[in-house]
Amino acid sequence: MEDECGICDGDGSTCDEFDACDLSLNSIYLVDGDVLYNIDSDIGGFQFNVDGATANSASGGDAEAAGFSVDAAGSTVIGYSLDGFSITAGCGVLTSLDLSGVATSLSEIVFSTPDGEPFNVVYYNDSCSHDEDEFHPGCDLPINTIYLDYPSVIYNIDSSISGFNWVVDGATITDVYCGD
Repeated sequence: MEDECGICDGDGSTCDEFDACDLSLNSIYLVDGDVLYNIDSDIGGFQFNVDGATANSASGGDAEAAGFSVDAAGSTVIGYSLDGFSITAGCGVLTSLDLSGVATSLSEIVFSTPDGEPFNVVYYNDSCSHDEDEFHPGCDLPINTIYLDYPSVIYNIDSSISGFNWVVDGATITDVYCGD
């Protein structure tokens, strides 16, 4: 029988643990209440919503170590420093959340530099495996791009798509059929 790592008669000790540095650059991810991050800018503040659960409190992580105040109420989490402290660019646990319910994602993500300039951070797309032997269309594309791979249009978008429109140069579209 295989263990959870796929090893025959294994004891589960050989699995590579998922680590914040495995995330795509400028993304965050929620794992068992820990908000993991991989950010290439110093962080002066952050805010996000927890989807599907209530955030009762937030503590620990690099936010607390940097002297941030992190408040959690309802679905909203906000981290800031009134003393001008910042979280150094890098990867790790941003903060740990005490949740009621089952969180499905983080959304309405806002991050800013120590100077108050906003920068783009997205929720990590965990459907994009890092296994080089697996093919995941779109996962290797930069966020918010599309690619025509005849006859398919491959995409990697960080928000819901409610419609789309584009022109294909050098070809005539004769039929359209369903995808995702």
